[in-house]
Amino acid sequence: MGDAPSSPPPPSPPPRPTKLNLFGALSFIIVRVSYRNADGVWISPTLSLEELREQVYDTSEGAITLKKQTEACSYGKVRIEPYSGTVNGVRIVDGGCEVQADPDDPDNPIRATLSVLRSTFGGDLDGPIVSGAYVMVMYPRDMPGVPATPWAQGNVSFYPADYHERQGHQMHEVGHNYGLAHANMDGQ
Repeated sequence: MGDAPSSPPPPSPPPRPTKLNLFGALSFIIVRVSYRNADGVWISPTLSLEELREQVYDTSEGAITLKKQTEACSYGKVRIEPYSGTVNGVRIVDGGCEVQADPDDPDNPIRATLSVLRSTFGGDLDGPIVSGAYVMVMYPRDMPGVPATPWAQGNVSFYPADYHERQGHQMHEVGHNYGLAHANMDGQ
């Protein structure tokens, strides 16, 4: 008598999702970018820095902000805090600062913005621009470049003017900064 045919091994369980270490206070910086267009005119986001702060950090009754949504969804385990301090000589107050990008190539101001971020905050973009802080770069509607997007290295995300008041888009891009991918639901 021969050996009984062996059954195939049971399938391996699906991999467990990576547990992110996102507890406690997370520092955020809003960078409001103005740039000089091909006609030499400075273009800025329609919202002031104070209005952008309100869009991200406001906790008043009825406000829907990145801070409130993050804290509610995490049951208070993750808190978004406006960064205050000095980075490479740049003073950041209440989680925000303003920079000007004067591109050599007005058709590619995003490259100029990246260059300004490097020179403003020091270092390069192969790692965090500001160690320990998430950076939200808010740029004007008429600035050609990229749509809302996270920087692949982790702590920077970019938002054209159309996304300054869309907390869902802010949460989406910051989620990528946290290391989350699309859920592959509904075409995502």
